[in-house]
Amino acid sequence: MKVYLRLANGISMNEVNLVSHLLAPFVSVYLLLHVLIFIVRQYSIIDVPNSRSLHDAPTPTAGGAVIALILTGWLFYPGNSFPEGYALAWVGLGFAILGGWDDIAPKGVVVRVISQLALTLFFVYLVFELTLLYQLVFILALIIISTVNIFNFMDGADGLAGTQAALFVLAHIFFFTQIDLFLYTQYMAVLLGCILGFLLLNARTPARIFMGDVGSYFVGFHIAVIGVIGVRSGVVFPIPLILFAPFIVDSSLTLGARIFSGQIWWKPHRSHLYQKIILAGVSPRQLTIKLVLLNCLYCWPAAWIAHVYQDYSLLILIGVYVSLSLVWYHLRKHYI
Repeated sequence: MKVYLRLANGISMNEVNLVSHLLAPFVSVYLLLHVLIFIVRQYSIIDVPNSRSLHDAPTPTAGGAVIALILTGWLFYPGNSFPEGYALAWVGLGFAILGGWDDIAPKGVVVRVISQLALTLFFVYLVFELTLLYQLVFILALIIISTVNIFNFMDGADGLAGTQAALFVLAHIFFFTQIDLFLYTQYMAVLLGCILGFLLLNARTPARIFMGDVGSYFVGFHIAVIGVIGVRSGVVFPIPLILFAPFIVDSSLTLGARIFSGQIWWKPHRSHLYQKIILAGVSPRQLTIKLVLLNCLYCWPAAWIAHVYQDYSLLILIGVYVSLSLVWYHLRKHYI
């Protein structure tokens, strides 16, 4: 672990390293995406609007492949290795390939879940070997697979998923530094830089390129792993759940509503609250701004209070989910 040294101007070495690790992937992803846009247009890897789409024009997809390329390359670089580095690289790459495969030729839900389970168990084996109880293996597998699919479900509006991912990672960089867990902050800075570089082209109106399943699977996996690593290392477990609450609440309550109403819940749809809001006339950019405000003014302060008053963190978690569920119910009625 690096020593937290101070430079003459009062900026720490860690802060300098974090900025450099953020800027290089930020620029690299932004530039490489222009190359990818040209390539995917040549090979017609295009998301064509259909009855479930929120966009009007055919748009290049699979932009997440560049995020996966840059972060995986950094993880494989020997000078940047840390205990879980190779596991993150190999399994993250596996999720990216699985998502890319689904982008090209969509697979059934059973094939996707079995493949995700295999990759998740491989990650648990690489990181924990055989030291975990079967119950903990089940919990970890459920966390990772659920996060991947929730992020994939919520990746349907320009800039929305990337913004939530960036806010989640940025908040975890802060909380990791609060418990002196600097070992992972460079890795998270690289991931954050990749996401921000992608958002420059995705958060436009209209988006220049979509993340695709290759990106949503890959980023969703890393979000799950960051949460697991944090909790294992001393971050109280409600914090990642609070920071990811906007996506968990919308996806889980929408799923519950579809099951309760007798719909085929695993089929593609436009029933998520964020989809209904956009269909009602709110632009993706306006919705993304509201998401930023929700995170910065509500989820982040709640997570900080849970960090400071850890004995009450579970109550704070329950309060956040109950309040957001009530908001979800009210807005869903409004936008039906």
